[in-house]
Amino acid sequence: MIATIVLSAIIFAALLYLIVVAALYALEYRMIFRTDRSRKNFPVAEKDSFIMTAKDGVKLEGFWRKNGSRTALVWFDGNADNVRYACNLLDSLRETTLSSIDVVGLNYRGFANSEGKPSEKALFADAAQLYDTVSPRYDRVVLLGRSLGTGIVAFISSVRTTNGVILITPYESMVRLIKRYFGFLLVHYLARNRFDSAYFWRKNHTPCAILEVVGDKVIPNSHTRSLAAQIQNLLLHEKVSDCTHASIIHDTKMSCFIDRALANFHING
Repeated sequence: MIATIVLSAIIFAALLYLIVVAALYALEYRMIFRTDRSRKNFPVAEKDSFIMTAKDGVKLEGFWRKNGSRTALVWFDGNADNVRYACNLLDSLRETTLSSIDVVGLNYRGFANSEGKPSEKALFADAAQLYDTVSPRYDRVVLLGRSLGTGIVAFISSVRTTNGVILITPYESMVRLIKRYFGFLLVHYLARNRFDSAYFWRKNHTPCAILEVVGDKVIPNSHTRSLAAQIQNLLLHEKVSDCTHASIIHDTKMSCFIDRALANFHING
């Protein structure tokens, strides 16, 4: 009798565990890609509007702000963002290096008005295509990643030559972030979209600058600092407070940091 009860309890616990694991497997997509929150309309001037057709025919919308510079900054945004906002942000800047160079960015697949469905493999392929489209037109190319985008630029900088990488609130890996909430599950083996930034930085000597938000509730400071310790050529690592993971993009601290990062990369316009 006792053996039967124990066996039933074990079977129930195992089934419950499998149900939770299956739910996590299904929820991973929504945890990483918050496409439903990127739908805000940020119209840009026709001269700045940019559409890239991916190799599989998917059309991705974005912007390309051209200032006649020989330097381009390629912008990869977060998991609930509309990259076209960055173009609007540039309109508010005056007398900065960031406002004088060319800036280009695309909304990820499924974000805002971009077609398709996002995945790590697809976003990496699109990012490489964007880099290959932009880089032949410039003498210098810098990559900027914010939040989710920091994992994408880590990959690109490991397979392409670039003049510098700017990371805004970066993470070590998406797997480690998910483990923060579901550490008792087999997240390491189940994750389909790993965005393993640390892996891509291990043999990567691209000059890098990091901006960290103190008390970040989305990407813990311990994750950012662990990544920073693994970057071979970290030229600048600054910490800012009085802002959040989401509000940093609206804060002048970020644009000022980008200017300082560009100066560290010996880029002044």
